[in-house]
Amino acid sequence: MTKLFGQVNCLFLTLGSLLALATPGFAQSGAHVPAYQAPMPNYFSGTNYRAMGEIYPYPPPVGSSGSVSIVDTQLYVGGELVRSWTRGPEDQINYPLSLAVMFDSSRFAANSIIHVRFTGHDNFGRFYDSDIDDPGNDAPNKNWATLYGRYDFEVAYIYKNSAGQFVIPGGPEEQYRALPPARASLLAMSYQIRKQETSLGWSALDLYPYAKECNVLLINSHSNSTFMNSDTNDLWLQYWGQPVTIKNIYGTTVPTGAPADSIGLLTNRIEANGIGLPPFNSTGLPPINIAFMSGCQTAADNQFAEGTLYPYGNVYVGTSEYPEDQACVGFAISFETNGNAGAVHTAFWGALANGRIVAIARDIAYEAYEGSNGGDDPTDFMHVYGDFNARLKRVYTPDGSDAPNKWYRSI
Repeated sequence: MTKLFGQVNCLFLTLGSLLALATPGFAQSGAHVPAYQAPMPNYFSGTNYRAMGEIYPYPPPVGSSGSVSIVDTQLYVGGELVRSWTRGPEDQINYPLSLAVMFDSSRFAANSIIHVRFTGHDNFGRFYDSDIDDPGNDAPNKNWATLYGRYDFEVAYIYKNSAGQFVIPGGPEEQYRALPPARASLLAMSYQIRKQETSLGWSALDLYPYAKECNVLLINSHSNSTFMNSDTNDLWLQYWGQPVTIKNIYGTTVPTGAPADSIGLLTNRIEANGIGLPPFNSTGLPPINIAFMSGCQTAADNQFAEGTLYPYGNVYVGTSEYPEDQACVGFAISFETNGNAGAVHTAFWGALANGRIVAIARDIAYEAYEGSNGGDDPTDFMHVYGDFNARLKRVYTPDGSDAPNKWYRSI
């Protein structure tokens, strides 16, 4: 099997080193979040983040006889009970007693503070509460989207026909736009639109800081398998005879001889991640869960995936050529955007908002495409690199199924 990503030099924090941060020999009585006396994550984002708690029994009450045992526990995320346990007559207990869940952070508003709490009781009727025993168990919710689209796609559509003539088509403009349906679906999923840019002449350098501050990235522009155009060569500028200075967006790094002020998405994401693996990376910025490079042949190879999905994993499961809950999608064809962009993006982002995995969203987008070159199969039309089961709504599952509780599951 060909590896999706090449070697990248980076100092990673793994789960093993995370556990090494726990206090040696730690056995403090009470309820604690997170489990293992590890630090709280720097943030929550996406649909695959973990919440954990554990309990060590208090000493027996003074003058009492018999040992102490925990009889029930409760784990809360954002004030909602997500898991509980009650001791049965045959249960054999080893301490610490812990519970954990994976959850979809879009359950909560972007930029809100998500509080994790663990409680319980012992056989002497005493109440254990991590808010008292181990306070400060909060992390910000960073579900952020960055949306960039060419002015001549998103605001006033224009294109060159086969004779090289500029054409301004009639008809509903919504047929040509990708960003409005994406925005609507993302807002419905409680995402913050960190930046939406469609102004005439935006450059690759304008995109650079905002490509760092997101876990969803959409760029809608002209492209090939190596780079996407910024708006500095917009057809509206050419139409009026304005000077055009190309500044490209490359999938990995900027090659020698590239136009000045071009950017590389791999360099961008390395800077965004800093040191360590999510959600403990030093910058506190989330990894990209879904990147949609909406342009011709962006998925002809994996360059955009290699750039956008860095660091290819998280602290809980490590790194992989199929990084958990991370995917980059693009077109494998020369996309006929005239009249198709709105329908395809409405289908794709709407499917994600309905809790579908990215591979199914791709299939639904394929059905919405009415161009002449969609191919005989969704994989002829669009490619998914990374994790086919990545999603933006409902809790992540490794097999793409829906968890019974939709937004969380036990782990």
